[in-house]
Amino acid sequence: MYVVAAAVDAASISHAVKGRHNYNCWVASTFFAFLVTLCYAGSTYISFKSWRSRDEEQ
Repeated sequence: MYVVAAAVDAASISHAVKGRHNYNCWVASTFFAFLVTLCYAGSTYISFKSWRSRDEEQ
């Protein structure tokens, strides 16, 4: 869901008029939406690896 939200946010930038306050806010929100998506993906990967290593030890 975060990837979809980030993509929709990125698509909304093309409708913004450069020089307005909203343009800068949309660019910042798109950057942070993708950053949060990457953080969640990294956390999921690390959790998966931890889960698999605990499963193999037993």
